[in-house]
Amino acid sequence: MKKAGGNMPFYSVIIPAYNCEKYLSDAVESVRRQPIKDIEIIIVDDGSTDSTGQICDRLAGASGAVSDEKHRETGQEPAVFVIHQDNRGASAARNAGIRRASGEYVLFLDADDVYAEDALDEKLSEECRRGRYDMIICSSLTSNVDRDRYGIDIKMHDGVFAGGQACPISGHFASCLYSRQMLLAHHILFDEDIHLNEDEAFKMKAMYAAVRIRTRSKPLYIYNTTPGSVRYTDRHIYDFVEAWIRTYQWLEEYGSMGRLDQAKAFVRQKIVSRQLLYAKLYVQQGHNLRELNRELERIGALETLRNLPVEYMIPSQREELVIFQNSLKKFVRYAKWEGRKICMGRLLLKMKWVRRVRDQRKFPIEKYC
Repeated sequence: MKKAGGNMPFYSVIIPAYNCEKYLSDAVESVRRQPIKDIEIIIVDDGSTDSTGQICDRLAGASGAVSDEKHRETGQEPAVFVIHQDNRGASAARNAGIRRASGEYVLFLDADDVYAEDALDEKLSEECRRGRYDMIICSSLTSNVDRDRYGIDIKMHDGVFAGGQACPISGHFASCLYSRQMLLAHHILFDEDIHLNEDEAFKMKAMYAAVRIRTRSKPLYIYNTTPGSVRYTDRHIYDFVEAWIRTYQWLEEYGSMGRLDQAKAFVRQKIVSRQLLYAKLYVQQGHNLRELNRELERIGALETLRNLPVEYMIPSQREELVIFQNSLKKFVRYAKWEGRKICMGRLLLKMKWVRRVRDQRKFPIEKYC
């Protein structure tokens, strides 16, 4: 493995950018502030219609990206490269970044998020060189809308694990470092027509393909809560299921190492858990009992969920499965009520005093360094 300061960067940070003029500079700056400078930043402008494209070019011009080798030799700030493409979605943007990357490790950063201070330090780089890990999974934080309070998103513990399996290790997919050679060797890319859960499916493939995985308690990623909320559509919510069906197909084609049977069993469980989630979201889109029944029959999930042992479901969904199996009519009422509670919560959070009280509980850290 080549050391920092060679002809190739050690880290490639890929930032998909679409209409993010308000946040992009902060994301890039959080990378440039890292102690390690042997980084290339690849921003993929995914057909933005605001000033994001111009901001990308300005950031690249300020970094002097055309002379990236000189940057690394002199220890200057990380070089910024820009790819402009037609709007094809975050997955296509990330894939374009992977194909352009030249670092030992690939990282992903959403344009409205940031890296924690001192996350990419010399200690981490030395661990990567010494341990020759295929994947490093770090802790992550989350911030409130105002970005002045923080909470622990996912807490990892320091350790080393064998890959070759669908390890039930938590961790935000973007709070991971991935060996670029591993991704290329095992054909691990994002499914470009999948919009939901494609990131978790990507991480699972990497964990299976990896030989050695390092988990790290030190936070890398800060997931920033942004105003507004995701609005799922009928076209996209089935992606929760499809992402894991595609993962199973990937295992069938490329799964020749490690504990393949365990990995397949893990993915099968993911598929049925997402089928139940899909049923709930389908109702919350405004569909009635008859339409839900017809849709679940269409995708082959109705009898599967009716006959599935409750113990096979992940713990957080077991109660929902019991409701589903006892009465589909009751499940529809339950799903609608859950949807109303979410809507009411969003409305309440528009009130500043409610958001302030919530922030003090959910984001207890006033300042993170």
